[in-house]
Amino acid sequence: MIKAEFGGSVRSKTWTAQINEVLCKVMCHNICCVSQKLARTKQAGGMLAVSPSILTHFSDFLHKSH
Repeated sequence: MIKAEFGGSVRSKTWTAQINEVLCKVMCHNICCVSQKLARTKQAGGMLAVSPSILTHFSDFLHKSH
C-alpha cells in the first residue's frame, strides 16, 4: 500500500538518505491511516482514544535512530 500511495522508488543517492526517505514514507502512511481512522470514527459519532505513552515511545524511537 505504501508503494501505491507514495511511489515504489527512492530518489536519494546516499544510503542514509535512502533509509530516511523510506522511513518518512512509512511515517506518512501511518499518519494517513490514523487520519482515516479519525474520520471514520468521527462519522460514527465516536471518539478515538490515544494514549500519551504512544508519544513517549515515538520520541524514544526517534532519539535511538540517530
